[in-house]
Amino acid sequence: DNETYELMIRTVGKDIGQKLSVNDLSTFPCEDLQRIDSLWRSCSRERFGFSIQRDIYSSCGDLVKKQHNSMTTKKFAERVEWSRGKRIKWNIDAPRGHLPVVSGSIGTFKNWETLFLRAQNCKI
Repeated sequence: DNETYELMIRTVGKDIGQKLSVNDLSTFPCEDLQRIDSLWRSCSRERFGFSIQRDIYSSCGDLVKKQHNSMTTKKFAERVEWSRGKRIKWNIDAPRGHLPVVSGSIGTFKNWETLFLRAQNCKI
């Protein structure tokens, strides 16, 4: 997860410690996003990755129509166990879609939604 964060932050030309903005995520290079997602999926036996998270998020609300609301966010957070009070699990036994978290650098669920839309546009 830390390596994913470092790769993503460097790709957008920011320094370690900074957060990814909506603009960073909406213009993130498809080739790099595809490579990161592929590594997550292959190393986790299809349990983790941005495309896995995107599919889970889409099943909680309509990503294409941007029908994001608090219920979509709540359902997604519960499904991947990011709900309040739950600790991040850094192992293969974590729930499907639990990782990556990207070290908290993405921030709000609006930013995550932007990343999932980018993943969809990049065909991952």
